[in-house]
Amino acid sequence: MPDFSRFLIATDLDGTFFGPHASLPENNLRAADYFKAHGGHFTMSTGRVLPNALRAIPQAAELFNAPLITSNGGSGTIGGYYFSPIEETRKQAVAHPILKRTFLILGLLLAATLIFLLGSRLVLQKEDQIL
Repeated sequence: MPDFSRFLIATDLDGTFFGPHASLPENNLRAADYFKAHGGHFTMSTGRVLPNALRAIPQAAELFNAPLITSNGGSGTIGGYYFSPIEETRKQAVAHPILKRTFLILGLLLAATLIFLLGSRLVLQKEDQIL
């Protein structure tokens, strides 16, 4: 009997696990069941956002036995909980007082740089016109 407990299969949905017209071919479902029955970890890795992926596969909770990967890796689920590392990182960064100050300073530096560059360009254009 094969032991797939050290293996993870992360399948794309569209054009890979799904058949024509976004159907779920029976042979793909049987292969996934066989793999999981022998200890394998099976999940999806899709560009779809989570609600769209779950609409496409209503039986996702039974089909996949590993964390889901959605939004091209930008979010997913672990243990039934949705997470978005990008969104969480942004929330933490904005909430941190030192980072707030850093973002403010960087924003001011960027604005000053743009003003300087645009101002220099305007001065050069004026000088070219005078000559």
